[in-house]
Amino acid sequence: MKLQRKILVLMGIILLLALPGCGDDSSGSGEGEGEGEGEGEGEGEGEGSEGEGEGSEGEGEGEGEGEGEGEGEGEGEGEGEGEGEGEGEGEGEGEGEGEGEGEGEGEGEGEGEGEGAGPAYSLVLMHTNDQHAHFVPYGLESDYTADLDDDRTVGGIARLATLVDAQRAAVPEEAAFLLVDAGDYSMGSLLSFIGPTQGAELQLLQLLGYDALTLGNHEFDYFPAALAASIVAAQEAGFDVPILQANLGFSAASPRDDSLQALVDDGTITPSLIKEYPSGLRVGLFGLLGTGAAALAPNATPLTFEDEKVAAQRQVDLLRAAGVDVVVALSHTGTNDAGVGPDRQLARSVAGIDILVSGHSHAVLEEPIVIDGPAGGKTLILNTGAYCRRVGKLVATVQRGRPVQVEEYALLPVDDSLAAHGEVQARLDELIAAVDTEVLADLELSYDKPVAESAFDLTSPEFLEGNLGDLVTDAGMHAATLALGHAPDVMVESGGAMRDELPAGVFWLSDAVRVLPLGIGPDGQAGYPLVSIFLKPADLAAGLEILTLAVDLVGSNDFFLQLAGVRMTYDPGALPFSRLVSAEVGNDEAGWHTLDVAEDRLYEVAVNIYNASLLSLVSQMTSGILTVTPRDEQGEPVADLTTRIIDKDPATEGVQELKQWEGFVRFLQSFPDEDGDQIPEIPARYQEPQGRIRTE
Repeated sequence: MKLQRKILVLMGIILLLALPGCGDDSSGSGEGEGEGEGEGEGEGEGEGSEGEGEGSEGEGEGEGEGEGEGEGEGEGEGEGEGEGEGEGEGEGEGEGEGEGEGEGEGEGEGEGEGEGAGPAYSLVLMHTNDQHAHFVPYGLESDYTADLDDDRTVGGIARLATLVDAQRAAVPEEAAFLLVDAGDYSMGSLLSFIGPTQGAELQLLQLLGYDALTLGNHEFDYFPAALAASIVAAQEAGFDVPILQANLGFSAASPRDDSLQALVDDGTITPSLIKEYPSGLRVGLFGLLGTGAAALAPNATPLTFEDEKVAAQRQVDLLRAAGVDVVVALSHTGTNDAGVGPDRQLARSVAGIDILVSGHSHAVLEEPIVIDGPAGGKTLILNTGAYCRRVGKLVATVQRGRPVQVEEYALLPVDDSLAAHGEVQARLDELIAAVDTEVLADLELSYDKPVAESAFDLTSPEFLEGNLGDLVTDAGMHAATLALGHAPDVMVESGGAMRDELPAGVFWLSDAVRVLPLGIGPDGQAGYPLVSIFLKPADLAAGLEILTLAVDLVGSNDFFLQLAGVRMTYDPGALPFSRLVSAEVGNDEAGWHTLDVAEDRLYEVAVNIYNASLLSLVSQMTSGILTVTPRDEQGEPVADLTTRIIDKDPATEGVQELKQWEGFVRFLQSFPDEDGDQIPEIPARYQEPQGRIRTE
C-alpha cells in the first residue's frame, strides 16, 4: 500500500504540473516566453492596411526611416528620426506615416495612421453577466422596501432598469450605446421555476432594452426543449432581443433538441450580429459557450459545443470581412479576478476580438484586463461578478484597426440608492404572482411566506466547512430519511450547487430557495431531485480526496464538498492525492467508525442528481488516478441515475421526486418556534461550523 501511495503521489505531481495555471502562462506570472524586452519605433512610409504595420523580429539597435516592405533588426526604443537600422513591414492599402514597435527575440507589432485609417467613434458599452434571476433585491428579500437608503438589500432588475435608463439618457448624441449580457441570466431564484411557461427572465431583460445576450451553461439546466419553450413564451410577450450563439451543434439522430434548432433556423438564435449607428459606427457582436462551462451542463445533451477558439476566429473573420469597426465577444467561458482563465486564453489565441465580455466565473474585474492577442491586437476583458449586484460601464474610443482606447470604466453598484423602475417592477410583481399560482400553491407554499428566522448569519466560505453547508446537508439527510424510511450513511453537497447565503433575519421561502435553486428532474418540475447511491469505501475516500484538491484541479469552490454523516481530517500542505489523513462515518448518537478503504462493504449516500452525474468527471479530471463509481444496493454500477431518484411518497403511484429545495424548506419549517411569533428559529448549534472538515 505504501508503494502504491507513493506512485499515486508521483502521478499527481506530474498531473498538476500539466494543469492550466501550474506550468504555463495562464498562471498570470507572465505574458509568455520568448518576447523581447526592447521596443523600436520609427517613422517611415510604407504600405499599411489602415495604417497598420508589423514590426520586425531580430536584434539590433536604433531607429530609422524606411520605405516599402522589409524586415529589420531593432532593439531599443525612441521616437522620431534617427540613425541605425530598423525597418517596418507594411501590408495593405494606403500610404502614411506610422509607428512600429518591435520586441527583441519575439514578436513585434506596429500601428500607424494614414489615409486608410478608419474614423474614430465614441462607444458607451454597459454589460452584465451571471445575473441568475436575482431580479428581486436580496440579502433577505423580506428586508426590501421601495424607499431609498433604508435596507441592506442589493441587486434587483427594477433598480438596474432605473440605472440603465439614466446612463442611456446621458450618452452624448454623437456616441453609440450598447447593452449586453454574457449569459447565465437564469437559474438562481423562484422566477426560473416559471421559465419554461413564462420566459420570466427574458421578459424582464426585454424591458431594459438589451441589444444582445448569449446563453450560459445554466440556461440548459432545464434541457434544450425547456430552454426553447422559455424563449418562445417570452417572444409571445414581446421579447425580441437577439440571442447570440456561435458554437452550438445539434443532433441529427435525437429529437430532444429539435425545438431549439427551430429557433436557430428562424434566426431567433444567431451566431453574430452587426449593429449600425447613425454616426456610421458598425459594431460586430458574437456569442459563445466555452467547452469547459458546457461540460458542467449535462442536461444540454444531445447538444454539442465546438471549441470556442475555432468558433470565435470564424466569427471574427466574418465580421471583419463585413467591415465592422469593432468586435465584441459575449463569452460565457470564464476568467478569475486576475484575468486568468479560459477567456484569457481565448483572447490570446483569437485575432481580432476588441472587447470580450466574460461570464461563468463570477469574477469581479474592477478594471478591464488588457490581453495581447495574436498579430499585435489587444483585447479588453470585462466581468461584473454576478447576481445583478453591479453593471459595467465602458466609455471608449473605437477606430477600425486600432486598439480600443478606454476613456472611462466603472462597475456601478445596484443597491438601495436606486429607485425601482415602475414598469419593470409592475411586471416583476405579476411574474411573482405567477410563481405562486403555477408552482407553489399545490405545495401550500407562497413566495413571501416566512419559513424560518435566524439570529446569526448562515455563510458558505470558500474551501472551508460553513454553517450553511452543515444546515443544507443535515436537511438533505433529514428529507432522505423521511422518504426512505431509514437514514443514509452520508449526505454531500457541492459548493457549486449552493448559490447564496442567508444573513440573520427572517427568511421568506424565496430566500431559502435562492440557496438551492438549480435544476430540474425527469418529472419536468423545477429543482434537482435527491438520489440514493452506494459507494465502496475506496470510492468514498476518493470523493473526499477530491474535496482537498478543489483549488488545484479547478481553482473553484464548486467542487469543495459539505458533509453530513462523515467527518474528515486533511493536510492542505501535503502532496496532491495524499492529503486525506483520516475519515470517520457515523453520527454523534450512534457513534463513529473509521473509514477503511480495504473493507468490503457499501455506504449509502444521498446527493442531488446533478452532483451524482458529475462523478464521471472525477477520473477525467485526475487522469484516472481517482475514480468514484455510483452503485446500487447489490454493488452493481448504476448506468441510469434517474432509477435512483428518491420517491418522497412511495404510497402514490409513480415516482414523486424528492426535490432538494423542498427538503431544505421543510427542514427549516420543522424547527421549533422559540419566541412565539409563528416563525421557526434556526437552532443555536448552527451558529458555527460543526467540525466535520478539519485540517492539520
